Amino acid sequence: MRNEQSIHPFSPVHLAPDLEGEGMEKKFIRKLKELCSRLHQQNEFHEGDLVRWKPGLKNRNYPAYGEPVIIVSVLDSPVFDPSELTAASPYFREPLSLIIGEVVNKDFVEYHVDARRFELFQDYHTPK
Repeated sequence: MRNEQSIHPFSPVHLAPDLEGEGMEKKFIRKLKELCSRLHQQNEFHEGDLVRWKPGLKNRNYPAYGEPVIIVSVLDSPVFDPSELTAASPYFREPLSLIIGEVVNKDFVEYHVDARRFELFQDYHTPK
């Protein structure tokens, strides 16, 4: 079981700054377009790279926002969770194209995730 009390020393997530005087509808539309654009920004990932969620695109409980995880494998072809059978699910036909790993309670745990939702962890550069 994951330790929910753990404190992460990583910076908080900030979405687009709010603009004073901008109406709620315009803010919502601007933020929606920004997040869609961020989802479609391409990254080239390799095994051993450290990555983290792109701001505003976390759709799973783990890893935590800002927390670096390691890429265990970049899949040649994405896999799809066969248990997600309904289009009403946010995970329906989600292309799981990376296997990432993190340490949870001293154990190494792997997850299949959508690479479009991740970015390189900029505070660390993997020696090539």
